[in-house]
Amino acid sequence: MEDKYRKVFILFMVFIAVFLIQFVYIPGRKKLISTRKLIMKKYDEYDQLLSLCKEYKDLSSKKNQFLQGYQKENFSLISFISEIADKYSLKPNMKEIKIYPEIKREDFVLQKVKVLFTEIELKKIYEILKNIEESKNKIYISYYNQKRNREKPFLLDVEMELYVLKKKK
Repeated sequence: MEDKYRKVFILFMVFIAVFLIQFVYIPGRKKLISTRKLIMKKYDEYDQLLSLCKEYKDLSSKKNQFLQGYQKENFSLISFISEIADKYSLKPNMKEIKIYPEIKREDFVLQKVKVLFTEIELKKIYEILKNIEESKNKIYISYYNQKRNREKPFLLDVEMELYVLKKKK
Protein backbone atom coordinates (compact mmCIF):
# COMPACT_ATOMS: atom_id res chain seq x y z
CA MET A 1 0.00 0.00 0.00
CA GLU A 2 2.80 2.35 0.89
CA ASP A 3 4.38 1.64 -2.50
CA LYS A 4 1.14 2.62 -4.19
CA TYR A 5 1.06 5.99 -2.34
CA ARG A 6 4.69 6.58 -3.18
CA LYS A 7 3.99 6.01 -6.90
CA VAL A 8 0.95 8.33 -6.79
CA PHE A 9 3.00 10.93 -4.92
CA ILE A 10 5.87 10.69 -7.46
CA LEU A 11 3.37 10.86 -10.32
CA PHE A 12 1.72 13.90 -8.71
CA MET A 13 5.13 15.61 -8.25
CA VAL A 14 6.06 14.90 -11.89
CA PHE A 15 2.69 16.32 -12.97
CA ILE A 16 3.29 19.49 -10.92
CA ALA A 17 6.84 19.83 -12.30
CA VAL A 18 5.63 19.46 -15.89
CA PHE A 19 2.78 21.89 -15.21
CA LEU A 20 5.14 24.50 -13.72
CA ILE A 21 7.65 24.13 -16.55
CA GLN A 22 4.96 24.29 -19.24
CA PHE A 23 2.82 27.13 -17.87
CA VAL A 24 5.19 29.17 -15.69
CA TYR A 25 8.84 28.73 -16.62
CA ILE A 26 8.65 28.60 -20.44
CA PRO A 27 6.25 31.61 -20.85
CA GLY A 28 8.24 33.58 -18.27
CA ARG A 29 11.49 32.82 -20.09
CA LYS A 30 10.00 33.83 -23.45
CA LYS A 31 8.72 37.09 -21.93
CA LEU A 32 12.13 37.79 -20.39
CA ILE A 33 13.91 37.19 -23.72
CA SER A 34 11.50 39.43 -25.64
CA THR A 35 11.81 42.15 -22.99
CA ARG A 36 15.60 42.01 -23.22
CA LYS A 37 15.41 42.31 -27.02
CA LEU A 38 13.05 45.29 -26.69
CA ILE A 39 15.39 46.97 -24.20
CA MET A 40 18.36 46.49 -26.53
CA LYS A 41 16.36 47.92 -29.43
CA LYS A 42 15.40 50.96 -27.33
CA TYR A 43 19.05 51.48 -26.35
CA ASP A 44 20.02 51.36 -30.04
CA GLU A 45 17.28 53.86 -30.94
CA TYR A 46 18.38 56.13 -28.09
CA ASP A 47 22.01 55.97 -29.26
CA GLN A 48 20.89 56.75 -32.81
CA LEU A 49 18.86 59.72 -31.58
CA LEU A 50 21.82 61.03 -29.56
CA SER A 51 24.16 60.68 -32.53
CA LEU A 52 21.68 62.46 -34.82
CA CYS A 53 21.27 65.28 -32.29
CA LYS A 54 25.04 65.62 -31.95
CA GLU A 55 25.48 65.61 -35.73
CA TYR A 56 22.78 68.26 -36.12
CA LYS A 57 24.30 70.38 -33.36
CA ASP A 58 27.75 70.14 -34.98
CA LEU A 59 26.35 71.09 -38.38
CA SER A 60 24.33 73.99 -37.06
CA SER A 61 27.23 75.35 -34.99
CA LYS A 62 29.59 75.23 -37.99
CA LYS A 63 27.13 76.75 -40.38
CA ASN A 64 25.93 80.31 -40.05
CA GLN A 65 22.21 80.73 -40.17
CA PHE A 66 21.39 82.03 -43.59
CA LEU A 67 19.62 85.32 -43.76
CA GLN A 68 16.12 85.53 -45.04
CA GLY A 69 16.27 86.09 -48.75
CA TYR A 70 14.32 85.73 -51.94
CA GLN A 71 14.10 82.73 -54.21
CA LYS A 72 14.36 82.82 -57.98
CA GLU A 73 11.08 83.54 -59.76
CA ASN A 74 11.05 80.22 -61.64
CA PHE A 75 11.59 78.08 -58.49
CA SER A 76 8.80 75.64 -57.65
CA LEU A 77 8.40 74.44 -54.08
CA ILE A 78 6.28 71.51 -55.27
CA SER A 79 9.07 70.35 -57.60
CA PHE A 80 11.58 70.60 -54.76
CA ILE A 81 9.38 68.49 -52.46
CA SER A 82 8.83 65.98 -55.25
CA GLU A 83 12.61 65.69 -55.80
CA ILE A 84 13.17 65.03 -52.10
CA ALA A 85 10.39 62.40 -52.07
CA ASP A 86 11.96 60.70 -55.10
CA LYS A 87 15.46 60.89 -53.63
CA TYR A 88 14.43 59.16 -50.38
CA SER A 89 11.70 56.92 -51.92
CA LEU A 90 8.94 58.61 -49.93
CA LYS A 91 6.21 58.84 -52.59
CA PRO A 92 4.13 56.06 -50.95
CA ASN A 93 4.53 57.77 -47.56
CA MET A 94 3.43 61.18 -48.81
CA LYS A 95 -0.25 61.30 -47.89
CA GLU A 96 -1.05 64.95 -48.46
CA ILE A 97 0.32 67.97 -50.24
CA LYS A 98 -1.72 71.10 -49.76
CA ILE A 99 -0.82 74.14 -51.79
CA TYR A 100 -1.87 77.39 -50.19
CA PRO A 101 -2.74 80.39 -52.35
CA GLU A 102 0.17 82.70 -53.03
CA ILE A 103 0.29 85.79 -50.88
CA LYS A 104 1.38 88.84 -52.85
CA ARG A 105 2.92 91.79 -51.08
CA GLU A 106 4.55 94.96 -52.38
CA ASP A 107 7.92 93.49 -53.31
CA PHE A 108 7.60 89.72 -52.83
CA VAL A 109 5.31 86.71 -53.25
CA LEU A 110 4.97 84.07 -50.53
CA GLN A 111 4.48 80.51 -51.75
CA LYS A 112 3.44 78.06 -49.03
CA VAL A 113 2.91 74.27 -49.07
CA LYS A 114 1.81 71.80 -46.39
CA VAL A 115 3.20 68.24 -46.59
CA LEU A 116 2.12 65.19 -44.61
CA PHE A 117 4.36 62.10 -44.50
CA THR A 118 3.19 58.95 -42.72
CA GLU A 119 5.09 55.93 -41.46
CA ILE A 120 8.66 57.13 -41.99
CA GLU A 121 11.77 56.44 -39.97
CA LEU A 122 13.56 59.01 -37.86
CA LYS A 123 16.67 58.74 -40.04
CA LYS A 124 14.67 59.66 -43.18
CA ILE A 125 13.10 62.64 -41.40
CA TYR A 126 16.56 63.77 -40.43
CA GLU A 127 17.77 63.41 -44.02
CA ILE A 128 14.80 65.41 -45.35
CA LEU A 129 15.36 68.23 -42.87
CA LYS A 130 19.09 68.18 -43.53
CA ASN A 131 18.42 68.35 -47.27
CA ILE A 132 16.11 71.36 -46.81
CA GLU A 133 18.58 73.11 -44.53
CA GLU A 134 21.62 72.49 -46.72
CA SER A 135 19.79 73.33 -49.91
CA LYS A 136 20.96 76.38 -51.83
CA ASN A 137 17.31 77.27 -52.17
CA LYS A 138 16.00 79.55 -49.47
CA ILE A 139 13.26 77.31 -48.09
CA TYR A 140 11.82 77.90 -44.65
CA ILE A 141 9.83 75.64 -42.36
CA SER A 142 7.02 77.59 -40.71
CA TYR A 143 5.34 74.63 -38.99
CA TYR A 144 6.65 71.21 -38.01
CA ASN A 145 4.91 68.42 -36.10
CA GLN A 146 5.87 64.80 -35.66
CA LYS A 147 4.12 62.08 -33.75
CA ARG A 148 4.55 58.38 -33.28
CA ASN A 149 2.44 56.14 -35.48
CA ARG A 150 -0.11 54.21 -33.39
CA GLU A 151 0.00 50.97 -35.36
CA LYS A 152 3.79 50.97 -35.84
CA PRO A 153 5.41 52.78 -32.90
CA PHE A 154 8.89 52.70 -34.45
CA LEU A 155 7.68 54.91 -37.32
CA LEU A 156 6.65 58.56 -37.26
CA ASP A 157 4.02 60.71 -38.95
CA VAL A 158 5.35 64.14 -39.90
CA GLU A 159 3.47 67.26 -40.89
CA MET A 160 5.31 70.38 -42.03
CA GLU A 161 4.62 73.64 -43.79
CA LEU A 162 7.31 75.00 -46.07
CA TYR A 163 7.46 78.40 -47.66
CA VAL A 164 9.62 80.44 -49.99
CA LEU A 165 9.76 84.13 -50.73
CA LYS A 166 10.02 85.14 -54.38
CA LYS A 167 10.77 88.54 -55.80
CA LYS A 168 7.70 90.06 -57.31
CA LYS A 169 7.88 90.35 -61.08
